[in-house]
Amino acid sequence: MNSYHLNEKDYELLKSMTLGKKVRYFRNLMSNLHPKSRYSTAELAKRIGVTPQSLTSIEREETKRPSFDVIQKLSKELNVPIDVFTDDFYLERDRSDITLHQNNSTYSVQVKFPSTNDSDNFQIGYLLYQHLEGDEVRIILHEKPNGTFENSQLINVLAQQLSTIELNNILLNKEDGLTYSTNTKSPYSRALEVYHDLYQKEKHPIGSYSTWQELLANYNEHAKYHTKRKVKE
Repeated sequence: MNSYHLNEKDYELLKSMTLGKKVRYFRNLMSNLHPKSRYSTAELAKRIGVTPQSLTSIEREETKRPSFDVIQKLSKELNVPIDVFTDDFYLERDRSDITLHQNNSTYSVQVKFPSTNDSDNFQIGYLLYQHLEGDEVRIILHEKPNGTFENSQLINVLAQQLSTIELNNILLNKEDGLTYSTNTKSPYSRALEVYHDLYQKEKHPIGSYSTWQELLANYNEHAKYHTKRKVKE
């Protein structure tokens, strides 16, 4: 069965979102559950009876107050209760889980809010390395900005980095003339996918920070030794 369990991090993130961002969040989530075309802006807009530009305007908050009829149709097409687009829904902590099941014609999402031990505030570090010819590599930047981040900020950082990587890939691989990206997902959509994967501990296991620092220190010592040996040769 195609389903997704929203965790506490999703819950907190949605609580901080405006209506338009909630619409885009659930649309991206549904897109990840089945063929993308069904929940593209054009296809979804067609099914709810608006233009793609109108739906984009809602998601970008250019349309501040979409009609109740449009929101009702969106909740039906996205297979979520209409209440998920309201702020009050996320203030109600003691409520039954919402479970939606897949049927023969539609895909749905399974909504639960389990607890998690992950911190709501954390720091982010940047590691940039240079892969030289052959088997050589060197670290050229290792920074940890001051201050803490929240989950919504983490998604923004991921989207920024993915956008930079995509742009560099285009610039480095282009031939004469302009080249369009072959990536069908926006950096924000890909960032959401990475964010969701973070809470699959088998894919992104958590280790100790002291061990991480020790690994970097050991690598730097190795790099110094390797460089000195090259000079002697």
